[in-house]
Amino acid sequence: MSEPAAVGPGGGEGRALRIVDGAEAARASVLRRRPLASPELPEPVRERIRDVLGEELDAASAVARIISDVEREGDAAVVRYSRAFDGSAEAPIEVTRAEFRAALEETPPDLLEALRFMTERVRHFHELQLDHGPRPFARHGLGMRVTPLASAGIYMPGSDAVLPSSVIHTAVPAAVAGVEERVGATAARADGSVHPLKLAAAELAGLTRVVRASGAQAIAALALGTESIPRVDIVVGPGNLFVTLAKQQL
Repeated sequence: MSEPAAVGPGGGEGRALRIVDGAEAARASVLRRRPLASPELPEPVRERIRDVLGEELDAASAVARIISDVEREGDAAVVRYSRAFDGSAEAPIEVTRAEFRAALEETPPDLLEALRFMTERVRHFHELQLDHGPRPFARHGLGMRVTPLASAGIYMPGSDAVLPSSVIHTAVPAAVAGVEERVGATAARADGSVHPLKLAAAELAGLTRVVRASGAQAIAALALGTESIPRVDIVVGPGNLFVTLAKQQL
C-alpha cells in the first residue's frame, strides 16, 4: 500500500503543494535530477554569452572558456569578464581599508548591531564545533595532527541583492578554525563600488581581503591565482549556475 505524499513547493496551477501517490510518483514528479552541465539557458543569458565570448556556447563550455582565459591572462581576464557580465565601472581589484571604514560608517547602527549579534552567535557555535571536532594526538610514535588550511576563498554572491548572512556563515568558520588568509570575492555595483552592507559583514566576519571579482572568473582566480588574487586552498560560498560549474570543473 502507498500513502499520498505531499511534495513542493511550486506544485503548479497556483498550488503550494502537489499531492502525489507514493514515493515513486514523488521521484518522477519533482525529485528527479537534471544534469548540471547542460541546462537550457534563457535567451537573454545566451545572448550575453554570445556578446561577451563571441560565439554560441552552453553553460559548461562558457565556464571552461572563462577558466582557460583566467589561467592564461590572470587579472586582465578577471577584470574583463567581471565588468562585461556585471556592467560595473573601472575600479581597483582589491577593496581598500578606507572602503571598509566607510562601509561601517554608512551602515545604519541598528543593522550593524544586528550583524554583530549574528556574527557572535555564529562564532560561538563554531567554537563549540571546534571544541568537539577531531583533536591531534600522539602515542608511542603514532598519532594524528589536525591543522587549519592556510587559506580560503569566500565567494560573496549578489551585487544589487545583498546577502550578508552568507558572508558571515562562510567566513566565520574559517576564522574560528585558524585559517590565516581569508579572501572574499564579490561583484561590484555599476559605479565600481561594493555594497557597504556586504563590506560591513566581511569586516565583522574577519575576512582579511576582499577583491572585486564575480562569477566563474572569481572562482577560477581563487583556485588558480592571478597577479592580484592569491591562490587559495579551498573555495566556499553559494553562487549561481556558472559559479557552481566553475567549482565543479576546477
